[in-house]
Formats: sequence, C-alpha cells, structure tokens
Amino acid sequence: VRGTQTGLARRYNIRHNLKQLRRIARGKLPPGDFLLDHLKEQLSHNVDMGDFHLVERKAHQMLEANPARAEGYFALGLACLEQKRYEEALEAFLAAHDRDPDYPPTIHNIGHTYVQIDSPEQALPWLERAYERDPEHIATLHQLGSAYEQLDQRDEAVTWWQKVLEIAPNHYPTQKRLHEIGEGPEPEEPPLPPQFHQIERMMPIIKGRMRKPHIYRNGGVTLTHD
Repeated sequence: VRGTQTGLARRYNIRHNLKQLRRIARGKLPPGDFLLDHLKEQLSHNVDMGDFHLVERKAHQMLEANPARAEGYFALGLACLEQKRYEEALEAFLAAHDRDPDYPPTIHNIGHTYVQIDSPEQALPWLERAYERDPEHIATLHQLGSAYEQLDQRDEAVTWWQKVLEIAPNHYPTQKRLHEIGEGPEPEEPPLPPQFHQIERMMPIIKGRMRKPHIYRNGGVTLTHD
C-alpha cells in the first residue's frame, strides 16, 4: 500500500510540474523560482551519476531562471570543478558566496578550488572557516592537509590527514597520500561506488533513449526526462 501511495504521489508531482512548465513555456507563468527549484531537484541525481556536463547545462538554466539566487552558481562551480576548469569554478563559487555567504559547501569548495590551483595562502582562510562549521567534515580536513603540504609544512599536513583517519580510517585519498610520503602503509583499492553498478544497469535504458526523443520544447523552456 505504501509503495502504491508513493507511486501515486510521484505521478501527481510529475503531472503538476509538467503543467507548470508548460504554462511557463506559453508565457502564462514567469519562470522564476519554480523552474529553478524544479531543476535543483534533478541536480542531486545528476551529481550522483557523475554527469557534470548535464549539471553544467542545468546550472545555466537555473541562472537564467533566477540569477539572484546562489544555487545556480554553486551548481556551475561543481560542474567546472569536476571538469578541472578551476578558474571558472572559483568565479562561480565566489558568486554563490556573494548571494549566500553562510552556506558551508560553498565555503569548503572555494578553499578546495584554491588548493587545486596551488594557492594555499588563499585556500586556508576558507578551509578554516569550513572546519569551524563542521570539524568532522572529511573533505575539509583532507584539503587542509593538502594546503599545508603545498606550503611545505609537512608535519602540519600529516596532522590534518591523521585527523581524517581518526574519523574515517578507510578514507582512501588520505591513506594514499600518507603512503606516498612514507607516513603510512599502502592502502587497498576502494570498492567501486554504487553509482557504477547503477550506471551498468541503466545502460540498456540509456541506449534506448538515445534512439528516441524525450524532449519537449516550447518557447524558451526545455523539458527533459534527465
């Protein structure tokens, strides 16, 4: 019964969202926050699947819908960061921070991006702010170690990486880096993420969709089944 109710609720939400989006396409409803929120709901799935080209496309659609909100800039920053376009990522994250200065993931990712472009002096203030908000955030602790390593402060770097392993003993990137600098044993390769197996299962569906149109276009709005 519960599964049936969930399915009915999902179908209702889909019908409602499509109806609203068609109203937007016909010019009867401003895109604004509704379109942005609709896209934001899809993004977590796209991020989990590692489809950052699609994340980038939706980020631009979010910015067109409402450039005053931070979410579109944050999504664009994630997409650029994963595609190693670090200057663009930094610009997007800073724009997100201007609009929402207290969002911890933005603060962390600004510091992370500075580490990627070998700017540890700029990275540390951001990473320290992220650490103050969440002292057990694994990625922040790891990036703090990386920033101190870039500053040639190896002992400080090792201290931060050891903090990571106190919380997450099997954190592979930290184990790997400690081993590379002679401060730990060789780690075992981590298991494949669940998304890998999900993608394998979905490949027949994806190939089928590539042969069929799943796009509704009208005016300036594109509706997809992504």
